[in-house]
Amino acid sequence: MRVNQIEEQLSNTLKAIDKLTADIDALKDYAVENKKVVNGIFKKLDDRGERMDKVLLRMEKEEKNRKSELENERKQRQAELDAQNERFMNALNEDRKLRMEELAIMNRRLEFLESKA
Repeated sequence: MRVNQIEEQLSNTLKAIDKLTADIDALKDYAVENKKVVNGIFKKLDDRGERMDKVLLRMEKEEKNRKSELENERKQRQAELDAQNERFMNALNEDRKLRMEELAIMNRRLEFLESKA
């Protein structure tokens, strides 16, 4: 009877080993599937990251272009103001010259009238 018990225990042990082997194979298959899912998620994240990088680069380029446009507009406005200021100063100088000439004429008239008096 002892041999029967040993054979039965051996049979049970072999069945348990077969069950464990099947469980291990199932876990391996599950791990492989999970790895595929995780790799798919990583690929999607990488793709999204690349798209975000492209969007950020485009936004940075647009920002630089806008800053450049604003700087050019500022320079243009400043040049226009400088030109307007230059014209104004020229007009003031011309007016001053005319007033000085008028004053000189008036002084000569006054001297002439004083010399006659």
